Amino acid sequence: YTTLFRSVFMGFVFDASPAKSQISQCTAVADQYLPGLCSGYLDPDKYYSEFLDKLEKAGSDEIIAEMQKQVDAWAKAK
Repeated sequence: YTTLFRSVFMGFVFDASPAKSQISQCTAVADQYLPGLCSGYLDPDKYYSEFLDKLEKAGSDEIIAEMQKQVDAWAKAK
């Protein structure tokens, strides 16, 4: 049964160094918003879209693109 749960990405390791700045900026945004959103202190109807917008401005799309680039190269080499 263990083969049913084996991910096709097993063995892939993300090199975060090309996106180090964006990861740092997104972490700061997450630290600012997630505690309040998860605890209910911040109204998600008001702040969730603001949170996503700030993540995008901090570079979340660049992080995703870098990871996809690395996954594609890793899969091609397999």
